[in-house]
Parts: sequence; C-alpha cells; structure tokens
Amino acid sequence: LFHPSEYWTEGVYNVTLLKSFPLGVAYLGVVFLSPLWIRTFPPIGGLRKLMIAYNLLCAILSAYSVLYAGVALVEGWPHSLFDLTLDTRAQHALHVYWLTKKIELMDTVFMILRHKTRQMSFLHVYHHFSMLLASEFGYTNGPWPAVGFVLGMNSVIHVLLYYYYALTALSPGQRPLWKKTLTVLQLVQFYIGLVHQVVGYFYYGFCYYAIFY
Repeated sequence: LFHPSEYWTEGVYNVTLLKSFPLGVAYLGVVFLSPLWIRTFPPIGGLRKLMIAYNLLCAILSAYSVLYAGVALVEGWPHSLFDLTLDTRAQHALHVYWLTKKIELMDTVFMILRHKTRQMSFLHVYHHFSMLLASEFGYTNGPWPAVGFVLGMNSVIHVLLYYYYALTALSPGQRPLWKKTLTVLQLVQFYIGLVHQVVGYFYYGFCYYAIFY
C-alpha cells in the first residue's frame, strides 16, 4: 500500500488533507451542539446492553492491535524500538488502531445521549479529536515497528480501560477495585512514551507529533 519514497511528503503535514479531518470536524460539531440536544431531548435509557457490547468491541479491537504490533516488535527486539522501516504487521496494527479511534468517538455520543456531560471535559474532547488524526498519520506515514511500540503500549491500556467500562456497565453499582491501578498504568504509559519520543527525536530523527506543527 505504501512505498518508502512516499513518506514524509509535503502535504502530509496539512491536517485538513487527512481523510479523518471531516469526521473530526463533525465530532467537534456534535460536541458544540450537545447542550442544545440536552435541552431539547430527555436522556435516553436502556443503553446498558449496547454499551457493554460497544466497550467489549473496543477492547477486542485494541487487543488485535496489540497482537500485530507485538509481533512486529518481538522479531527485531530491541532494535525494533527505533526501527523506521516499513513493516506490514505494524501497518496492519496501525490500520486497526485508526479504525478503533473512529469507533471510540462513540464514547462522547453515549455521554450526550445519557446526559452524562460532566465527563466531557476539554481533555476528553481533545484526546478523541487528536488521536483520530494522529492514528491516521501513523498509518499512512509511519507504519514502522518504532511507532508500533507506542501503539501497542497504548492499546494494552485501552484493552484494560474498555474492559473496565464494560464491567461498570454490567454492574453500575459496583466499581472494579483496580481502577487506581489502571490510572497508574496510564501515567506510566505516558512517561515511557515520552522517553521513547525524546530518544527517537534526538537520535533517530522521528517525531510522532509532527502533524501538529
């Protein structure tokens, strides 16, 4: 699907050229109009089974990404941590990851339908919007084991996160005891990714976040 000579072309840094950009704009539009929806319509009940299925689907897709990213990493470990060569397994993992980020926009939709907008913080909206674009950027321009490392690590967290959400939807009155552990793992993932990014930028010449500047 991709050739090394096509990487890092001039147009790729223009966010508006990404296929996901219109969907991202529509997502922001839904968020912007959500107060009007809430004032006009009552909260929708009976979504519990749908939310359980949705959260399990997100967990399964994230596990699928972990599998393919892991295979790409293990074969050349530890050099694969900073390997910038095309890898079809990393490419496949990134494709599924991008698809998952589209589906995960439903997090916000469920919040709006249920009138649970207190959870719709700026960070929540920014995360979903930015990851939608960044995942496509990785898929189309960086299907490398090096990117697969961060993708796989993030997907592991999302497997646990959406499994946690499925459990809470299954038993709304009970919260799994490992919620704090999940929060700690999210922070650890962030710092590991930051170190990997800094080393990759200064010694291997790549940057995950080039799309944003």
